[in-house]
Amino acid sequence: MKSVLTIFAAGLFLSACGSEETVFSGPPTGGNGRAVRGICDAASLILLHEGRLSCASGYPGNPYKPDERFFGEQKPCRVTKTRTSDGVTEVVDFDASTPWADEFATYNEDGNLISWNAVLNFGRDQFFYFDYEDGLLVSAYTTVDGVEKRYGYENDGGRRVREYSLSTSAEYFYVYDGDKLIAEGPPVAGKAPERYEESFLTATGAGGELPLVPLNQATNEDSFHHATAPHMTYYYDGDRLSAAGRAGAPGLQFGKFTYGYEGELLKTVTTTGMTDQADFYFQPQTWTYDYQCE
Repeated sequence: MKSVLTIFAAGLFLSACGSEETVFSGPPTGGNGRAVRGICDAASLILLHEGRLSCASGYPGNPYKPDERFFGEQKPCRVTKTRTSDGVTEVVDFDASTPWADEFATYNEDGNLISWNAVLNFGRDQFFYFDYEDGLLVSAYTTVDGVEKRYGYENDGGRRVREYSLSTSAEYFYVYDGDKLIAEGPPVAGKAPERYEESFLTATGAGGELPLVPLNQATNEDSFHHATAPHMTYYYDGDRLSAAGRAGAPGLQFGKFTYGYEGELLKTVTTTGMTDQADFYFQPQTWTYDYQCE
């Protein structure tokens, strides 16, 4: 789970690729008829509120399987990650022969996540439970040390637009332009996050540094952080995702993700403006996807 659930502080074997090419489907849209397969599909706010973890990521993949929130029927079988600074590479083979599922999770007959044990991530025996109506996630609760906390979900036209705590003022928003998700994250200055102009993400200077996140503090004092910007902003070329920005904690910088295609298939994801942390995952790099593997 490490590559999927990333700390928000100070901040994929041969696949059974389908024969029909499917357009890269873009970032998660909080519903839209797709099964809630993993904890990152289900509990953005809960993870932030309970464990200071964020699922928001411009990388469309988890450690061993292509992420179903991002890909259609045609899934990659391998990704090669090349670090910008020194050309060091890391190759990961994906297994797309079975649906992506979280460890220590249970699912209903529709394939939706109904419970998850957070012990590996939080170091304690904490359970999350999820309830659905007409296939849409409508409520959740957690239990730890005999204490129960409840959360709600607001849907509009089959899409999730808000997650909220029933015991605090904590919230998490999904913002759309037509049918496209353009921003997600906790409130900024007491309002749902807005998408900045893409020029805001343009790298400046030899080091490729990006502008600092504007210091607009959220009024959500019960959340784990005072967020200063959306965790993610999304940009499109027609119907395809072309770029994304990921914001960090107060005073940190945006990272930019640029998506390249071959025909209808996503081929590369290139990051700029990321941090210089020792962890390979957080450094500027290019991910190159293969769809035919031997």
